[in-house]
Amino acid sequence: MLDHSGDIVGQHRIHMNIDVVYKVPGAPPVIHDAKYKVSSVGGKYANADQYQMLAYCTALGAPRSWLDYAGGGEHLSRRIVNTAVAVEAPPPTGSLTASL
Repeated sequence: MLDHSGDIVGQHRIHMNIDVVYKVPGAPPVIHDAKYKVSSVGGKYANADQYQMLAYCTALGAPRSWLDYAGGGEHLSRRIVNTAVAVEAPPPTGSLTASL
């Protein structure tokens, strides 16, 4: 959950529940979010997923994040306009693909 402990009592807070955040000292965090829906064959992914990753990257200061969709699809890399944030949506590989 991402919020500040010094928030004013009674103030509305936004809670973010990120699936995976991998941190290494001296490097930006790596953010992954699993989507339990099939990826887009034509590269048309939901804007809401992109906005969600922008919020996560902004909150954690990460320049890049990964959306992990179930099923096939094409690798998609998008840079969000007027930001330094990129969102990657690679197709699943390995045993995960075989089990779907």
